[in-house]
Amino acid sequence: MSDSPSRNMIVIGGVMLITSLILAWLMVLHILTSTLFLNFLSMTLLVGGMVISAWGFFTFMAISRARQLHRNSLELPDHEDELGYPPDHSK
Repeated sequence: MSDSPSRNMIVIGGVMLITSLILAWLMVLHILTSTLFLNFLSMTLLVGGMVISAWGFFTFMAISRARQLHRNSLELPDHEDELGYPPDHSK
């Protein structure tokens, strides 16, 4: 499992968020004329960027967690029984 698609989603979402903030800032400074289209575009980029970057982050964390669990399952000691209990040395 590769985590590069999830990293790409995080980067794309971040770019969308920054673009949205720059558009809104330019409209507030009256450098761009505030039109209905630009307002909807800025809001759509903002919401879409948050959703895509959050999805990428959660996917990245799920892949990382699966790798950690797989790594831990390979490191189990050989002396455990089938239920996972260590041997009883008190006998």
